[in-house]
Amino acid sequence: MADLRNKRGIGISNFLHNSPAAFLNFYLAPYAARLGIIPQTQVAAQQGVQTRDLTSFLAAVQCWAFRHKTTVYALQRDQMKGFDYLAPEGFYDAVRAYGLPEDIIKLDQSAQAQNRCFIRTAYGFTDPIIIDGVTKQGASLSPTKSTFTTSLGHRYINDLCVGRPGVLEIRTKAAELSDPHTPADRLALTVTMVEATDDSYIFATKLDTLDFICLALERFQFVYGWLTQWTKSRGYIIGAVPENSPTTFRLGSVTTDPGADPMAVPKRDVAVVTDGLYFMNTKINDSSARAELVRSIIDNFSLPAFAVRPPLTVIRRAFEQQAMSKIRALLTMQPVSTTEAKALDAKVMSRIHHLMNFRYCPSSSVLTLPIGLHGLGWTNIASLNASLAVEGLARDLNHHIPAYRIMANITLADWTCERNDCVYPFDAAGLNKVIHTNSKNSIPTAWIAAHETMRTMRPRLHLRRTDASHILHGEVSVTHALKVAKATQPNVPAVNATALAVLRRRGIQQLADCGTWIMQDGLAKFAPWTQYPRARNGTADPGPGRWQEVARALVGIPIGALFEGSPDLLIPRHERRLQAEEYVRALARLEAIPPAGIELTQTLWATDGSMTPAAAARHQDRSVTSAVTGPATLVLKVKSRAASILHGEVMALVAASILSANPHHTILSDHQNSVRLLQDPSFLAGDDKRIRHANGRSYYRWLQLVSDAHSLPQVLYTKGHANSEEVESRFNSLADHYATSAQDPRYTVPDAPVPTFTMDTFTFHSDADGWVESNIRAHVVHYCSLQTALELGGKYRMATHLYDTRAPPEYPYLKAYRAYSAIVQLYARSGQLPTAARIMERHDVDAGLSSETCRMDCGSTFETEYHIFVDCPAFDDMRREAGKALKYRLQRISDMGSLDDTHRTRILKLAESFYSSDSEMWPLKMSQYWYGHVPVLDQLVPDETFTSALTRRQFVHKIFTEWHYASIRLAGRIWGDFSTRTARIFSNSRDTLRRG
Repeated sequence: MADLRNKRGIGISNFLHNSPAAFLNFYLAPYAARLGIIPQTQVAAQQGVQTRDLTSFLAAVQCWAFRHKTTVYALQRDQMKGFDYLAPEGFYDAVRAYGLPEDIIKLDQSAQAQNRCFIRTAYGFTDPIIIDGVTKQGASLSPTKSTFTTSLGHRYINDLCVGRPGVLEIRTKAAELSDPHTPADRLALTVTMVEATDDSYIFATKLDTLDFICLALERFQFVYGWLTQWTKSRGYIIGAVPENSPTTFRLGSVTTDPGADPMAVPKRDVAVVTDGLYFMNTKINDSSARAELVRSIIDNFSLPAFAVRPPLTVIRRAFEQQAMSKIRALLTMQPVSTTEAKALDAKVMSRIHHLMNFRYCPSSSVLTLPIGLHGLGWTNIASLNASLAVEGLARDLNHHIPAYRIMANITLADWTCERNDCVYPFDAAGLNKVIHTNSKNSIPTAWIAAHETMRTMRPRLHLRRTDASHILHGEVSVTHALKVAKATQPNVPAVNATALAVLRRRGIQQLADCGTWIMQDGLAKFAPWTQYPRARNGTADPGPGRWQEVARALVGIPIGALFEGSPDLLIPRHERRLQAEEYVRALARLEAIPPAGIELTQTLWATDGSMTPAAAARHQDRSVTSAVTGPATLVLKVKSRAASILHGEVMALVAASILSANPHHTILSDHQNSVRLLQDPSFLAGDDKRIRHANGRSYYRWLQLVSDAHSLPQVLYTKGHANSEEVESRFNSLADHYATSAQDPRYTVPDAPVPTFTMDTFTFHSDADGWVESNIRAHVVHYCSLQTALELGGKYRMATHLYDTRAPPEYPYLKAYRAYSAIVQLYARSGQLPTAARIMERHDVDAGLSSETCRMDCGSTFETEYHIFVDCPAFDDMRREAGKALKYRLQRISDMGSLDDTHRTRILKLAESFYSSDSEMWPLKMSQYWYGHVPVLDQLVPDETFTSALTRRQFVHKIFTEWHYASIRLAGRIWGDFSTRTARIFSNSRDTLRRG
């Protein structure tokens, strides 16, 4: 018997026991995902699938039922908890059914056989209990075994439901009317069951079909030891709810009662819900319920008891950890509307305000702006919600699991053609229309929130379709084409619906049936056939007359009226790729730059990328270049504001692979992430799991296609900027020289081809940024913050563009242990400091003031923020002390000695009176230091003072940091002293009134 006090021995024993199963699980899950073994609507063990994918799928199903006025019955089943209930034979049967090796069964049987368990009691350890053939609760392989077993039942039900009446078949409205508008109307999806571990939904359009599926699943799972927890199960009716809908479902099940006839089918009563689906603690497609849940989290947020009022930094840390982590998870599952999200931000601000000792509530916008934009850096719920909604929209439409992708595309097709007059809602014309909240039952609320975000963003964000070749081929219905053209070309003649129906019955349905595209005046325009394209069916046939009506409307419609984007999107993807690769080869032949010219025994290529400025913000322009050198030299410019150095590096690798086209060549790159990726066999085999959501994924997919066309050359990593005489280093230095030199504006550098042919089917695009493949959540949050800052900048308090735009230090706002200056900044920048002028302006009689006279008895008749912080004599000593302290700190900066006496003296003099309006540095001719503003400092330090631009920027940033610290500290000291004095004055006056 093992000594159970030997913890190390037990640890190594458990490791040896669990390692084989963990190893099997590590490789079995991705293998099953790659072969599609797990059903598509089963979340558990599906790599790359999130729980929000399932809630979004259910929202789309619920909206489909409402749009199509179809009665859909659903049963939410809950299994009894515990993997130990599940017989291992279920996993073994699944292994055999899917054709997996028998060794998997043998491995699991050996792991489950004759396991000794010791129970520790207060009197010591018991004798061992032998457990044999039981699925272990908590074992690494147990979830996979459960998933494989239930997947077998899922596929069993799918087979039983083939051709059975009452099975839920989802298609677009146009397909149901036999009038398909676009290729998306050919999509169809059968939904019988969706599941996540022990929760599942069964769907049917007839109650007896739901009963049949339920009984079949009950019998299946009973064989392997699992039972349904009927007390937690619920029935649902969604879509067109009948007037006399049942309050309960009576569904067939199995029984384990002693003495019961095993052949009898007992019935279980299940309560019915008709107000929408509920899954994974989420009310499906109900943003109001989700907003109420988030509001309750904010209301219940509390801090531990402190002897003093907690500083703002502590409150922020506690709120982010206790509340925001929960809110983020809830909004991921179900985003709320834009209005509800803004109300939640206001709720957070109200809760924080109640913890402060200030009179008026500040602005939530100032609280949640990034510190670099003059805010306090709290998480903005509205921006977070918007980014999650936008990201979820693209994720649904581009999902790697076909079922989720098809459901999303059916929803989009119905929205486009049924509710939006065939205008695609997420691009130029479609974003001009406001989606009303009364559409929330027929369109997922998360999509409505995403549409509102994209519509109001500046620059406006589009979710553009990257393949419009079906339009060029005429695979668009005449009805669809006329409606889309009418939205952008008002002069297109209206066509009677009867005429379109007549032609449709005669097989004239698509543009390809009516004519072709021709070039006219430099534009591709539609030219209908001159003759009726069908044989006349007698003299009374209305077809020819209706044809003339339709042909007059179609003639001359430009192809650009039917889609958004560049004309190359009309070309099929494979042709675009061939054209792009031939373009690269042609540029290399025409390039005047000589080849590398380094003598070698093998053929080497070197690649490099360059970007200036190196740390550009998302909204800042940048220049990205790619360089390839070797037997030929090529330099390209990646034209996109959303591009980064990664795009330059990977584009260079793509160009080198195209120019080489020889597996015996070697490509040198200093981009280590790309080199590691290209050494992954699964990536070269076409698996895009690692790049599915990566920045620049279209360039990586292009590399995959190049490796398919011809073997990819060997790609090796070489250290950049090594200044070595080794051949690899010399090649890298040469490529770096070409990429860097191409940044010179005197040179004309050809544009790199844009790989739209490998982009996601739906890819984000904006007119200012171009194609956006980077983290779209960060992109949306960044531009929402910029937009908020611009709106606040209309008032002089937050007009940051007038002052030095460097980012303030984070410490006083995020980490300071007192942070009173940060609180004063919050209220000052919000315009909520209770000065006498503001109190009188708001007619706040409870404040006990009767005039705007300064309460410091300085003789001023107008107590404003400017008077308190700049003019009031009561605080002159504080201001002078702060000025001397700032001057002293600037003198201690090491690089201050690099300045000449004139500039150094000027900086120190201005610093000593930084609070004064007498300085010519203030753009509004009045001091604004108490808002944390710093005058533009670049004009104080000549460019020629430092040999390095980086050293100069660092020096100016040090001055800015000290200046900002001095400003907010002085503002905090003055307001703290002012508040103490005014509180004493108010208390004394109140006591006097009581005595009187």
